[in-house]
Amino acid sequence: MTLRIVPNDSAIFSLAGAGNIGVAKLFDQGSASPDDIQDQRSFTPLHCAVLRGHSELCKFLISAGAHPSIAAFSGDSITD
Repeated sequence: MTLRIVPNDSAIFSLAGAGNIGVAKLFDQGSASPDDIQDQRSFTPLHCAVLRGHSELCKFLISAGAHPSIAAFSGDSITD
């Protein structure tokens, strides 16, 4: 698993928070990863999708390789 720390305002987090499946295009382009981490809160796109209740996007992110066990800055993962 390769984790990248990226700026909070990266497109991946806006799309994930909005439930937009456009995240797939970012993955295809290599400009984002399911395990990118926000630089302030340590959220992944999966954290953003879970917090907003976007279950279909959550399923997609997990199928794309997102790791539900990654903990945010608070120490909580989405499985907690």
